[in-house]
Amino acid sequence: MTRWLAGTNFRLFLDVTPQWLGLTLACSACALVTLGIGVLIGQISEFTITPFTLLLHLVTALALSSWVLSLKFRIAREKKPLIALTVAVAIGSIWSSLQQWLAYVTTGLASDITMVVGATLMDAAGGCATYILFQLNVLRK
Repeated sequence: MTRWLAGTNFRLFLDVTPQWLGLTLACSACALVTLGIGVLIGQISEFTITPFTLLLHLVTALALSSWVLSLKFRIAREKKPLIALTVAVAIGSIWSSLQQWLAYVTTGLASDITMVVGATLMDAAGGCATYILFQLNVLRK
């Protein structure tokens, strides 16, 4: 599968090794499985931030930052992990804000501030994990 994705069609958009592409696909699969489990047990239907949502923030940040690192764009290779971390935290913060707003509109109550801070920390942790993996696997070679 990774050989097909790293073929000529995707070389226009992706700038990765097959090992990193495999890691990116594994992160994306974990994010989809976690989302599927959340839908199955009914955790996604709630608009408030729950402990399950914190887990979903973590795996989504991992997948999102790894895809940002996989894309080909003109920037120094050493700066790409910082951009991926920034994108993961920014998208996670927007997602948390949307959850807060929807919870307030539907129920009149906002989520606990500890959960909101936890969601932001999970976004940062996912981005940092991808940053470390990128540093160890790609830039050290």
